[in-house]
Amino acid sequence: MSVDIGGAQAAPEHRSPDCPHQEIIGLYARHLPMLPQPRIWNGQRAASLKARWRWVLTAKRPNGERYATDSTSALAFFDRLFCYVAKSDFLTGRNGEWLGCDLPWLVKDENFAKVLEGKYVNRQEVAA
Repeated sequence: MSVDIGGAQAAPEHRSPDCPHQEIIGLYARHLPMLPQPRIWNGQRAASLKARWRWVLTAKRPNGERYATDSTSALAFFDRLFCYVAKSDFLTGRNGEWLGCDLPWLVKDENFAKVLEGKYVNRQEVAA
C-alpha cells in the first residue's frame, strides 16, 4: 500500500530489504568458479538481479509460504540456487553442449524461471 502525498508516492509500508549485489555475486563465485565471473555489474544486470531478489522475497510456493522472508533467508535461497546450478552438466558446460551460462544470464527473468522449473536438471539416459 502506498500513500499519496501531494502527487508523489510514498514508499510502501513493508519494503523489501535492499538487494546485496556483492554478497550474491560472492555466492555465485564460490559455487560456480567454472563459469565466467562478472567484472562489470550495473545497468540491466543490476536491475535483473534486484528484480529476482524482490521476487524471492515476495513470491509464494505452491503451499502458500514465501521463498524468503528476510535478507538471511533470501541469501540462503541464492546459495541453494547456485549449488543447484553447479550440479547441472548443461549449465556448467560439463557436457560440452553449451557454454553461455553466467550470472547475468541466470538472473534474466525467463532464464531464472527455467532454472527454477528444473529445465536443466541432468537427465539419465534411458537404457534401450
